[in-house]
Amino acid sequence: MNQILCIDNKAGQSNSLEMKPIVRFFAVIIILFSLILISEGIYSLCFENKETTGAIGTPMLKTEMNGSTVVINVEYAKGIDKIVYSWNDGSDNILQETGKTKIQETIDLPIGTNSLNLSVIDTDGKMTRYAKEQFVFEEGMDTNKPEITMSKGSTSGNIKIAITEDEKLEKVTYQWNSEDEIEIEITNDKYLEKEIQAKEGQNTLTVKATDKSNNVQTITKTIKGSLRPQVKVGRDGNYLVIKLTDDDGILKMEYDLNGTKNTVNDINQKEYEYRQELTTGENFVTITVYDINGLTTVYKGKCVI
Repeated sequence: MNQILCIDNKAGQSNSLEMKPIVRFFAVIIILFSLILISEGIYSLCFENKETTGAIGTPMLKTEMNGSTVVINVEYAKGIDKIVYSWNDGSDNILQETGKTKIQETIDLPIGTNSLNLSVIDTDGKMTRYAKEQFVFEEGMDTNKPEITMSKGSTSGNIKIAITEDEKLEKVTYQWNSEDEIEIEITNDKYLEKEIQAKEGQNTLTVKATDKSNNVQTITKTIKGSLRPQVKVGRDGNYLVIKLTDDDGILKMEYDLNGTKNTVNDINQKEYEYRQELTTGENFVTITVYDINGLTTVYKGKCVI
């Protein structure tokens, strides 16, 4: 019996010894596989971080033919050091724009069919080359831009826009500050006149006109629009106290108290105070104020004594 037991034990030891290399083999395989997964995860993580926080892309370039010129617009958050351009196989021309992030340049367009070569160098010295662009400028082509004038309108507080064109107007727009452009309907190919109401306070007005040959004229002016008269109404005992103010001057005041109308003419002051006795009970008042620019303010209220 003991011998049999001994033999069984030896057999068990033999099986155990045979299993150990197999276990080690699979353990190594699992470890290697785990290391591969971990390394791929780290690489993926690093790659994703680089993608989201990596370097800024190439400068944004836009070119547009404008009569006998080409308008170049470049935008790049990192900053632009130079713009290098040449026509066909000619020599390079350099436009210095050190550090600017938004650039607009206008270059002359030679007569005929021409290829424009453009490169942008950023503030780190990195150059970005762009594909050649072809522009055709025929001899005798209309290169005259529309003419734009802005003046005071026929009605006080208005701005008159007048545009003349020797060929044909294609599109006219105006824009206050950075608001959306508003297109003006063209009823005459060679002349346009439009009056628009000025905004109160100091604002920038930009007018842009384009003709059929894609010649573009843009003018921008700072317009100081008059503020409307200010009306404040209070009570002092049995009196209604009306206080008027205007930056340029008050011309006159009309008021209606309980159906009785009165007018105060030729005020010609920037600040004016008027007192009106009230009756016992409800008092209804309507006040209309005119300034020297023709702007008006209307006030309506009720006062009970």
